[in-house]
Amino acid sequence: GIKRALPDVFAATGRAIGWEEASSSMLDRAVALGELPGWGVLWTPNSRVTLSPEVLASASRAGRAFAFVLSSVSDVYGFVAYVRGTEARRLIRVEGAVAEEAGGVLPEEAALDWDDAEDTVVELARRLTGLDGARHGTWAGVSFAVLAAHSR
Repeated sequence: GIKRALPDVFAATGRAIGWEEASSSMLDRAVALGELPGWGVLWTPNSRVTLSPEVLASASRAGRAFAFVLSSVSDVYGFVAYVRGTEARRLIRVEGAVAEEAGGVLPEEAALDWDDAEDTVVELARRLTGLDGARHGTWAGVSFAVLAAHSR
């Protein structure tokens, strides 16, 4: 699962939280791991984890892995898609402009309007995964295990 994809500096804290806390900035550098049918889900404000080529390559070994970036504070939005261990697409927008782009445009990106970047990333996530991440009902009953980095 996705836990194996994380660097070994992360260890379970024994804490379990709901989606509201898992998807908030309160996690700081920690990560919250949960499962939905067919998906392992990781929430964290720590973009060094979510955008890590090593984490995404490992998480996608048997299929696909996606990282979605929603940072209203720094005005950074976008996504990265890996397929079977290899980056297939990267699009990171900073302050409304494309800052990083690689790979071919995915069919799911068709007709997306980036004027409201947060809504656009949520819609793209729904198109790519089939999960409506913005709906509370999607996360009802999902428990997230909190893992924190420890010093070696």
